[in-house]
Amino acid sequence: MQKHIGTIAEIKFIAKALQYHYNVSVPIGDNLPYDCVVEYEGKLSKIQIKSTCYKITSNRNDCYKIAAGKGSSSKTPYKAQNVDFLVVYIHPLDCWYIIPYDALKAVSVRLYPHRLECEGKYEKYKERWEILSQVGS
Repeated sequence: MQKHIGTIAEIKFIAKALQYHYNVSVPIGDNLPYDCVVEYEGKLSKIQIKSTCYKITSNRNDCYKIAAGKGSSSKTPYKAQNVDFLVVYIHPLDCWYIIPYDALKAVSVRLYPHRLECEGKYEKYKERWEILSQVGS
């Protein structure tokens, strides 16, 4: 089921990126460290897409949590040469985060899209589609 949910997020990302006039290429197979490549004005950015349907609820700190790494049990962080952006889709809220690789501080990423005035370290990347045009080679 998790693979199915991830595929839905990838397809939604492609559609949304096209709406913002980005060109998107998807590699054949799943052996590369990124899910797709976004091109804007000749610049290419490698995109890793993650998604979740589940809000984690604890004492006072409910959040959506994803692992920004590869591997099944213990996650290995992505390498800078392999990923330019981590894109996260929160299914229940139809919400996107476009996080530059350089902004990632840990493998565990906690997001708070349901809180209006949250100052979480990644909240400034919520729905920031325009930053896809600012990085690339």
